[in-house]
Amino acid sequence: MPVLISSPGKIWLSVAPADLRRGIDGLSAQVALTLGQKPCEGSAFVFRNAAGNRNPASHPGQISTGMGG
Repeated sequence: MPVLISSPGKIWLSVAPADLRRGIDGLSAQVALTLGQKPCEGSAFVFRNAAGNRNPASHPGQISTGMGG
C-alpha cells in the first residue's frame, strides 16, 4: 500500500462530521473557511462522516476515498 502522507507539517482531525459527498473541492473549501488554512500547503486533513465509519484523509495532491473505520 502506498504511503498517503509521507511527512505532513501538521495533521488536522475533524471532530465534527463532514458531508463527504462534497468531494475534494468542497472539503478544501471547508478547511479554508473553518480553519483558515490553505489545504495545499503541506498539512494533512482527516474528515469523518456522520456514522463515523469512513475517514478520508486529504493531503496536497492526494485524497483517499475511505481509510478503515
